[in-house]
Formats: sequence, C-alpha cells, structure tokens
Amino acid sequence: MDILSAGGLLLLPIIVCGLLSAFIVIERVFYFRAIDRRDEELEKSLDLAFAKYDYVTAETLCTSAETPLGIVLKKAIQSKKKLAEADMREVVQNEMDLVVPMFDRWIGFLSTIANVAMLLGLLGTVIGNIRAFSVLGEGGSLLNQEILAEAIAQSLVTTAAGLIVAIPTFVAFGFLSRASEKRISEMERFVTTILLKLTGRLV
Repeated sequence: MDILSAGGLLLLPIIVCGLLSAFIVIERVFYFRAIDRRDEELEKSLDLAFAKYDYVTAETLCTSAETPLGIVLKKAIQSKKKLAEADMREVVQNEMDLVVPMFDRWIGFLSTIANVAMLLGLLGTVIGNIRAFSVLGEGGSLLNQEILAEAIAQSLVTTAAGLIVAIPTFVAFGFLSRASEKRISEMERFVTTILLKLTGRLV
C-alpha cells in the first residue's frame, strides 16, 4: 500500500493497462486452445466424410465447429455446388480474408497498451522530477525534505510500474502475433487441400 500510495494517481491508469493486458492474453490463449481442439476434430471428421464423398455431412461438421476454418470450409463446400473452380477459389479467398481478423482480435491492442503504460511511467517520472526540483528551489526545511522524498518516490514507482506492465505486454504481443500467424498458415494449408479434393485433383 505504501508503494501504491507513493505512485500517486498516475499509478491507477498503469494498473488498468496491466489488467487490460492480462485480460486480452488470457482470452486469446483460451480462444486459441479451443479452436485448436475443434479444428483437430474437424479435420479428422472431414477426412472420413470426403472419403465417402458425403458433402452434406461435411457441411454440417463445418457448421458445428464454429471456428474460422469451419466457416471457410463451409463456404468452399457450398461453392462447389454452383461455381466453377476459378470462381470457387476466389470466393474461398474472400471468405478467408473475412475470418483472419478473428485470429488477430484484440492482439493489436497489446502494443498500444504497452506503449501507453510506458509513456504513463515516463510522465510520472517527469512530474516527480518537476516536484523534486521545485522543492529543492524552496530551501531545505524538514517539510520540504518530506515532499522531496515523496516526489522522488513517485518518479521511481511510476517508472517501475510502467515498465512492469509494458515489458510483459510487448512479449505477449509478439507471442500471440506469432501464434495467430501460425494458425492462419495452417488454415490456408488445410483449405488448399480441401479445395484440391473438391475439384477432384486430390483423392
């Protein structure tokens, strides 16, 4: 509590940044785990359905999966019924462009949150230094020494708090960005395989 008190009001928005960062990281980790599990089951089930040329079941499986991959594959299966191969590929690519943001949801905010936390820490440092120099210019009374100590404490605490939030948030941003890119790449690979099967180029 002494540390929190020393940080002053600027510590509150830094704490809010930390909580927002933690929420986004936890939400994305659970989301990725959930779609990984569903997509793994979907791929296995689709292999069986396509082996029997059972496209009705395949479409139902895609709908039930409720994942970006399922959405794209459902569009691919529906397009097979009424579009030529070139048009089907274009429709599927457009659908992939629409679902990609589902992987990146909130991740971009992490970079912003990290920058804001760091800047708030820097602002606290500047304000603390201004207070400290102001006190030094007023003389050396006991009261002034106490205010000087508070100003220095505010400067140090806000700087540390900003870095404590910013550094892990930057790390999480990089980790989740790579995780998103990996899943997008895997989705593109599997969709390509399904398109080849739908067009009869792969058995």
